[in-house]
Formats: sequence, C-alpha cells, structure tokens
Amino acid sequence: MVAVFDEESAVNRVTLGPSCPCCRMARAWWPAGMASGGSAVPDGPAPSFLDEVAKQPSAHALAGDENTRDLFEHVDADRWVVIRGATVLPMTRDERLLDCDVLIRNGVIDAVKPSGSAVPAGARVIDAKGKFVIPGLSDLHTHPMLLEWVQMYAQAIAPTEDPDKFLLPYDLQMFLFLAAGVTRTEILMGTVEELTLRDSVRSGRIRGPAMRVASPLIDGFPAMYPPALSWVVGDADGARRAAQTIVDRGFDFAKPYTRLSREAFTVLASECERLGIPMMGHVPAAVGAEDAMAMGQRGVAHVFEFFYNDPPEKKHDVERLARYARLARQHGAIVQGTLCIANVTGYEWPDVQKDPRLHQTLEPLVKFVFSDEATFNGMFRSMPDRIEAVRGLWDSSKRMTQALLAEGVRVLPATDLSGSDVTEGLSMHEELRLYVEEIGVKPIESLRLATAHAAEYQGEAGRAGQIASGQRSDLVILDQDPTVDIRATRSIDTVILGRHLLSRESRERGIARAKQIYSAMPVPQPAS
Repeated sequence: MVAVFDEESAVNRVTLGPSCPCCRMARAWWPAGMASGGSAVPDGPAPSFLDEVAKQPSAHALAGDENTRDLFEHVDADRWVVIRGATVLPMTRDERLLDCDVLIRNGVIDAVKPSGSAVPAGARVIDAKGKFVIPGLSDLHTHPMLLEWVQMYAQAIAPTEDPDKFLLPYDLQMFLFLAAGVTRTEILMGTVEELTLRDSVRSGRIRGPAMRVASPLIDGFPAMYPPALSWVVGDADGARRAAQTIVDRGFDFAKPYTRLSREAFTVLASECERLGIPMMGHVPAAVGAEDAMAMGQRGVAHVFEFFYNDPPEKKHDVERLARYARLARQHGAIVQGTLCIANVTGYEWPDVQKDPRLHQTLEPLVKFVFSDEATFNGMFRSMPDRIEAVRGLWDSSKRMTQALLAEGVRVLPATDLSGSDVTEGLSMHEELRLYVEEIGVKPIESLRLATAHAAEYQGEAGRAGQIASGQRSDLVILDQDPTVDIRATRSIDTVILGRHLLSRESRERGIARAKQIYSAMPVPQPAS
C-alpha cells in the first residue's frame, strides 16, 4: 500500500500502489501521525532524508526471558550431549547416516559416528532411535510483531485500546520460532526494537534464532508505510545519509523499497557498495529488476519482485521471466522466495480470507487483517484495477522460481510473516511444502536451501547449517523422515539451540502459554 497525503483533508490515506501483496495486506486506514507516534507525511516537496523511527528501545525490547526461562533445559559447560541412535541428515551431501550418535559439547558438534560406542561420563543422552536429525531451519524474511507493528495494527483496529494489550512478550515470540524448528531468521524491517532484540539473543539474555536485521524501509516520497517504519529518501544526499545511518546504528543490511526514486536508488547502491553494506529488499518501480541488479542490488526480497512492476501485458511473459533468471545468475543474485505470500493469492482477491491456512495462524492481529471485517478487504473490492494487478501472481511466481532454480540461482525459503504459525498455517513448513509440491524441488534440496545455503548466505558457512564436526549444534529432531515427505518437518520432537534443549513437553507448554496471551487480546473476532 501507499500512504498518500491528501492536501484537502490533511489525512494520510492508504491507497493501493505498486507494492507486493504482503505489504498491501498488512495495511488499514489510519489518521495522520497515528502509527507508532510518527508524524504524517509532510506536505510540499519530498524531504531529502526523513528519519522518525524510534531511537530508544521500549521496555518490551529491554525485558528478559521471564516468560520462557523455565521452558529450556540448560546444559552446563563441558558437559556432553549425545543424540543416540538417530538417522542423521547432515546436509553436507545427499546421503543419510543411519543409526548414528551426534556428540555435542559446549554448543558445538564434536563428532557424528556410528552408534554403539561408549557415552562420555555424565553425558546428557537423548534417545533418538527411529528419529531423524536435521540442522535447524531458517526463515529468511520475517516480521516479528514488535511494538511499532502492533501500534500500527492495533490503533487501526481498536484505537481506544492500549497497544500493549496486543503485544506478545518478545521472548515468547522468539520461543515460537524455536518451537517451529527455526534457528535462523532475517528481519526485513528494522528499528531500535529489532536491533535490541537481535542483541538480546546474541548476548544470551533471551533465547531465539540467530538473526540479521534490515534497515527501516528506505522508501521514496510519499512512503508506503508510516515514518515509524520508514526512512523517506528524496534525493542523492538523502541516500548517502541513509547508507551512513545504517553503519552508524548497526543495521546488518539495507532494505530499498518500492517507491524509492531512480536517483536515490543509484546513489544508495553506490554508497552501500563503498561502505560494504549488503542490499536485500524490494525492486523500486522506477528502477526495475534488470537495472537494480546491474547497479549492485544482489538481494531480492520476493520472487515476484522481478516482474511485479512490469506492465500487465509483460509481467506474465515466460520468456521475460527466463531472461530475468539469466540476469540474476549473471549478477549473483540471492532471492528470498516468500512463496507463502505469493501462493495465498491463489484465492482470488478479495476472497483471500477463505484460505484455511490463514485461520491457523496464532497471531490475532494478522488474522484479522485478512478477514471480511478488515478495512483492507472493503477497500480492495472498490478497486478493480488492484484486483487485476495481482491476478495470476502465483502462476508467474511459480514460473519465476523454477526459472531461477534452473539457472542455479538460490531461492531461499522465507515466509514474510510474523513467525507465530509454529508448524501450521503459512509457516516455514508450508513454505517448504510449496517448494517441493508446487515448484518441483526434491525434499532434500529444499532442506539444504533452508539450512546449509541459508547459513552460507548469512556468512556462516562452515560454522552452522550442517551436521558435522565443528558446526554449531542448532539441531531439530524429527519423528518422521522429511526426505520422504517434506511435511515431516512439522513432526518435531526436540529442538537443540547450542547448549539449550527444548523438549516436546516444553514446546507444548510454551505454545499453550502464547495461545493464552493471544486469546486475551481485544481483537474483534472475524466471522468464520
């Protein structure tokens, strides 16, 4: 969606513009300056650089692990952990290692060897006979429901309520990622809240997936999202300031957005290259995929970003999609698939809420946005051109994904969702199913994309993402074989995060705890 300043009413209206479906789905009408305390988009010419995102973390971001501490079993330093008698899928190659022991010490895999040898004295033994061990999964495009998102949604849905009533504690949000077997993630819009969360996980104050955090959305004027989530960049100087601010505040990469001007994008790409800042984001409509990659954008945040801004008569052209795939290979592009979001449009808009997977999400705010009662759906129905804009998106996303993979371009699994789905709904497990059953990727290769290749993309090749000596022990023990049926990634028995163990019983207790808090949130219940 695009936030458009109305000069007559001085109200920040929301209309649909050339953005991805997930961004349009996430918006509702709001009065000027409502979201996260940010001000309205200013009248007059575009500002060079508008930065109104929060600079100080909230009490929620500074909180500890009070809600989850009791759910994890902590293994003392130097004590051995032995996963006994499992089938190991190491992701170093296609083979499986039958009836093996995985020996772990101080959060690092020491060895993988045939079962039956003596167990080190005092070891914590996990009986995994008949089970399967894989590296922890990755979801490389997420948006946890932290304070700035909750304020935007809550004030649009229930403006008289305290936004804190809609907020799941951050340590429980990170727990839900781990409970789903996701031990690596990438947050694709950052403020001080996300940076503080990242640092809390890295310091061990709370337990959660390894993560990288994007800059705020680096957008043009008027921005699609409010100033609480966006940097508005209006010219070359503003682009230089944006790049330097990424370094100064410690964001991991830049996220260009759809309305960024060609001039600003050109300078942003140049400055990011000079400063060593990776770029992962949308393809600005004024630039296009071909020129964006040529100018240095290697990270593409949705598979449909290649064609979404093309004219209607061209965006579904098979030869054009194949050409984008060849260019992506030549430029060394990395693509975050977000097939879940593309696939949900298989239900003709505005009937997307009929998709049963949407009703399986735990997050009430997200669920309500998709409902008939949400302003978004009524607004969408009044705009036939916008309905037409997403028609056929899934079919072209499938073809684009297949063309990219055929060229050897890595399309890494990612959901573009909050992470609250655990193993049902539009979760990472559904993303993997789509790779296998809709795109035609072999189960073992989809797992490799979500483990070894994801770790390599985040600069951790040789340290994580595989099951081998010297790798970090971020592991998932499954009841069933995911190389036979990819749905088996949902059959989680135990999650291991370094020196912390999350048992089946603790997973269930933690999920129930989150559900109880969700059920108390004052979100209107959508009609079934």
